Amino acid sequence: MKKLTKVLCIVVCVVLLLIVLLLASPFIALRIAITPTVRTELLELVPEYMNAEVEIGNMDYTLFSTWPHVSVTMSDVVVYSKVITTVAQIIAALIVSTK
Repeated sequence: MKKLTKVLCIVVCVVLLLIVLLLASPFIALRIAITPTVRTELLELVPEYMNAEVEIGNMDYTLFSTWPHVSVTMSDVVVYSKVITTVAQIIAALIVSTK
């Protein structure tokens, strides 16, 4: 009887583990497949809406803690504004022209 309960316990644990892996596999595959795509899409879209260039260091997103929404976090983000460079050039030109 003890052997039967041990075997039954092992079988139940293996089945539960397989169910958890099957439920988690789409999220893991989604994370591996989409992360580079999201990064490239963001880097392509930003210049269309802003007059700037962007570099993204680290990007991470979560599905579980904000379910049913997706939360995207980025760190080491650098924005190179083309407008500020233009304003600096105008100010420099004004200073040179007043001399």
